[in-house]
Amino acid sequence: VGTQESNVASAEKKLIDLQKKEKDLSSKIAELQSDLVNNQNDQKNQQTQIASQKARLELLKAKPINN
Repeated sequence: VGTQESNVASAEKKLIDLQKKEKDLSSKIAELQSDLVNNQNDQKNQQTQIASQKARLELLKAKPINN
């Protein structure tokens, strides 16, 4: 009986540990998904900034040089 109680206690501890690990992993996934969304937004903003800078450059190239 004592051995079986020990086996049950060990199995229950393992389950608790696994549940804790699941919670930690879920938290990490949520954080990474948030980071991914932020990165995608940063990429869009960078593309917009590049397009704006290229347009300015083209305007500067098109202006005649005044001496």
